[in-house]
Amino acid sequence: MNIRIMTESDLLNLYGTLSDSEVMKYIEAPYTLDKTKAFLEKAALIEKPLIYAAEDDNGNYIGYVIYHEYEQDTNEIGWILNKSAWGKGFAGKLTEMLIEKIRLDGKNAIIECSPKQEATKHIAGKYGFEYKGQKDGLDTFELKLNRKVFEETGAKALHLNVFSENIRAKKCYQKAGFTERSVKENAFSYKDETWGRCNMFKMLNGMIREVKREEISLCANIIKKSFKTVADEYGFTEENAPRFTAFATTDERLYWHMDGEHRPMYVFEVDGVLCGYYSLLLQDNNECELNNLAVLPEYRHKGIGKELLEHSFKIARSKGCSLMNIGIVEENTRLRKWYEDNGAVHVGTKKFDFFPFTCGYMKKEL
Repeated sequence: MNIRIMTESDLLNLYGTLSDSEVMKYIEAPYTLDKTKAFLEKAALIEKPLIYAAEDDNGNYIGYVIYHEYEQDTNEIGWILNKSAWGKGFAGKLTEMLIEKIRLDGKNAIIECSPKQEATKHIAGKYGFEYKGQKDGLDTFELKLNRKVFEETGAKALHLNVFSENIRAKKCYQKAGFTERSVKENAFSYKDETWGRCNMFKMLNGMIREVKREEISLCANIIKKSFKTVADEYGFTEENAPRFTAFATTDERLYWHMDGEHRPMYVFEVDGVLCGYYSLLLQDNNECELNNLAVLPEYRHKGIGKELLEHSFKIARSKGCSLMNIGIVEENTRLRKWYEDNGAVHVGTKKFDFFPFTCGYMKKEL
């Protein structure tokens, strides 16, 4: 799907939406062509548009979305779709796209609708919006994503709940750095239907930044401590696997990564503590290799690894890479599944005499 800026050529498309009595049932009276033209000029053909055209995967106009400032630190989102686009999941997909835009803009989100618009209220609930009451006769639903709100309270983490069956909503929040924390089956019921509750979690006081030269020793320690848990689980030792990352990482090697190979190198910092790390080796053919993605054991299961991985994708793209290569311990099936859940594909294995394990290889298209 695509959201784009409207042009004058969208007049008839927009008129087709706004003149439909069923589409406008809970909004206002259907528009005339002249009223549609005035609305297009006032709401879309301006420096900061209030509405944008929505297109399906084939580039066909299906309606428009609402995206504009509502109040300080909050933007309003919404959608008005042609009747032919109803019931096809477009509203949910557009909501995901708008939530991602809201997150990147550092805002909170508001949805307004008529109290009779059950479909809109249902979507708001699916994506974690909370009912805030009525304003000017409209129901309002809010999704808090703005970090400033939580900084004022001193909160260090954000929790939210979605229906566990709503896979698209979960993926949307995962892209925003949330990690699944727990699932309670049959938490909600209505008539003869039941839904599970998925609780998701995101650190609020962490940041990803470039490694400073004086932090190389700290980064080496993060890598060694993180990979040591893998060594302990699978029985790797300095004697049977001296080249394994937990034993082979040194300050000198990381200095070479920085000075000799000029790798992008990043850390995750929480309250002044470095607790995560990764680097990228830029290769030929617009490819790169993800190296030493690591999170200290005491900081795991907080979404930090997910944030580092998503950040590595973004940095790789900014360096012109279209493919990322990832190496794993093949026997570590949990790690393989984690990468697969984040879009990587397993492409093969190789056995080396100097390792007591099989090397697995994965690729992620960027």
